[in-house]
Amino acid sequence: MKHPFFPFSQVGLVGVTAVLGWVGWGSAAWADELELELIGMRSWPTGETVGGVEIRDLSGIGHDRETDTFHAVNDSGGAGQARLFRIRLDYDENGFYGKEAMGSVRLSYPNGTQLPSIDAEGLAWSWPGSVFVSTEGRAGQSNPDSRDPWIWEFDATNGRRVGVVPVPGVYLPRAANGQPVAPGADSQFSGVRSNLGLESLTLSHDGRTLFTANEAALLQDDARVFDSTFNQAQNSDIRITRFVRDGENWIADGQKVYRADQGHLVFIVRAFNSVSSILSLDNAGRLLVLERGLTQASLSTGSYRIRLYEVDFNDPAAEDVSDVFSLAGQTVGRLGKRLVWESTSGLDNIEGMSFGRDVAGRRSLVMVSDNNSAADQETQFLVFRTNLPAPVPVVPSWEGPGTVEVEPARPDYLPGGTVTLRAIPHPGRSLVGWSAAAGDNALARPFAAGVGNVPVAEFGNPYAAWMRGWFTREEFAAGALGNPLTPDPSGVPHLFNYAFGRDPLAATNSANPLTVSTGANGETVLAFDRPRPTPAVSYGLEQSDNLVDWTAVDLQSHPGAETSVLNGRERVTITEPAAGTGFFRLTVVPDWPD
Repeated sequence: MKHPFFPFSQVGLVGVTAVLGWVGWGSAAWADELELELIGMRSWPTGETVGGVEIRDLSGIGHDRETDTFHAVNDSGGAGQARLFRIRLDYDENGFYGKEAMGSVRLSYPNGTQLPSIDAEGLAWSWPGSVFVSTEGRAGQSNPDSRDPWIWEFDATNGRRVGVVPVPGVYLPRAANGQPVAPGADSQFSGVRSNLGLESLTLSHDGRTLFTANEAALLQDDARVFDSTFNQAQNSDIRITRFVRDGENWIADGQKVYRADQGHLVFIVRAFNSVSSILSLDNAGRLLVLERGLTQASLSTGSYRIRLYEVDFNDPAAEDVSDVFSLAGQTVGRLGKRLVWESTSGLDNIEGMSFGRDVAGRRSLVMVSDNNSAADQETQFLVFRTNLPAPVPVVPSWEGPGTVEVEPARPDYLPGGTVTLRAIPHPGRSLVGWSAAAGDNALARPFAAGVGNVPVAEFGNPYAAWMRGWFTREEFAAGALGNPLTPDPSGVPHLFNYAFGRDPLAATNSANPLTVSTGANGETVLAFDRPRPTPAVSYGLEQSDNLVDWTAVDLQSHPGAETSVLNGRERVTITEPAAGTGFFRLTVVPDWPD
C-alpha cells in the first residue's frame, strides 16, 4: 500500500528500541519467545535499475534457500509493470556487507500474456521454484483481475501463473445485492477497501499452510472511526485467514481476528497502524505480524514507525470467524499479541518480511521497504539475527537393495518437526528394519528432524525382515540368524518358522504343521495352515512309499486341492480319493533373489 500523507507532524521521536511484553486482547502460551538482534541495513536510492528496469515499490519478499537469493514483488500497478525482482544480499553474523540486483521478470497469465493493472503486495516463496503473490484490489477498475483481491502462484523463473488459491468471499468487494464492484465504489457494501486488501502473505516452512491478511478493516467490519482522506481505520480489526494444502488445491481452514494498534493521536492527526506483512515462524501457526504507522507529516524516509508482534493462530481465546459476515457490533475473542521489536525513527515504508540464510546456527530475518517511487524515499533492506534455530537437512541413508525417501520432500526442515522416512525396497526384497529396536520395520517411519541421528534403513530378503521383528539389529547380525537353515531352540530351521508364522524363540516348534486324517468316506485328507499374507516361499508336498524316494504332489493342479481362510490364516487341504499306505512331507523353498 502507498501510505497516506498526514498534514501535521508528531514530535518527540526516539530511536530504535526493542520491547518485550504483552499487548492487547486474547492470550497464548509461548514456548520460545522470539528475539531479534539487528545485524545491519543497506539501501538503494530511488532510481536504481537492473537490466534497464527501475527497482521500486518492493512490497513483498521471499527467500530461495537453495540458491540463497531473494525474490521481491513490486506494487507499481500499471498494466505489465508487476514484476519479480531477484536480489542477492551479502551478510553474516558480523555484518551486512552489500546487495546485488540480479534481474527481473514480469508477472503474466499462463499463456504469457501480461497482467492488467494490479496492486501486488504479499509474496511467499514456495519450494522448489514458485512464489505466491497476493493483491489488494484497486479502485475504479472493471477488470476482475485488477478489481478483486486474489492469491495466485507464479513460476519464479518466467513469471507465469501456475496456480490459484480461492479467496473467501468476505474479502471480495460487493454491492448489497452481491454483485461485484470496485473497491471504493459508492455501491460497495462489503469486502476490502481500496488499497487496503490482501497486503500480507506467508507460507509455512513445510509448504502445507498459507496465511493471508487484509491491511485494515473490511468495509463491513468497521464500526469505529475510518478516515477516508487518509485511508486508515482506528483500532482496525484484521482478518487473518489460514489455508491448508489438499493435494494440488488450497482450502480455507480458519479465520481469526487481529486488532492493529491505535498508534498515535496528536490533535487531529490519526496515525493509525495497519498490517503490512506477516511471516510464518513454524509449521504450527505461530506468526510474526508487522504493523506500520506514520510518525510525522511526511512520507520521506524516517517517517514510519514499525512494530513487530508475535501471534499464535491457535490461541484458544481467539474465535474462528470464518462464518461471521460482519464484525461490526460483534464481541469476538481476538488473537493475543506480544511486542517483539519496535522502531520509531530512521525507517522507510517497510512492507515485506522473509527469513533468509542461516546466521551462526540461527535463522535470519530480512525486511524490505516500498519507496513509493519517491525521490525522498529509498529501498531499505534490514537484516536481523533471530533466536530461532536454523532449519536442518534430513539426509536418508540405507543399506542393501532399496532406497529411502523423505516426506514431505524439502531441502531442509525445522528442528523438531516431524518428517516421514519412507522405505522403498527393490522388487523381491523387503525392509529388514531401521537402526533401532526389534520390530521397527514399518515402511513409513516418523522422525523428528535434527533430533538424534537419522535412522538407517536396512534392506534384504523377506525372511530377514521377518526375523527383525523378533531380534534387534545387533542380535541378528551377531549370530547365524541370517541363515534360514539355522535351527531354533527346538531344532527346527528358522525357515520353517517363517513359512508357518511360528515364534522363533519357542522351544515347541517341533510339531508337524502337516496333519493327516481319514475322511467320512475313507479318503485321505492332508492339511496345513500358513500365514496371511503368504510369506515369500514356495510350499511343496511330497509323497513316498519308502522314505527314500519322494514324488512331488502338484498343489496347483491336484483335483483334491482347495484353499480356505480359517481364523485369519490360510488353510490348504489336499484330498486323496482313497486311503492307502505311505508317507507325506512338506517342503519349503525360499522365493527371493540370492
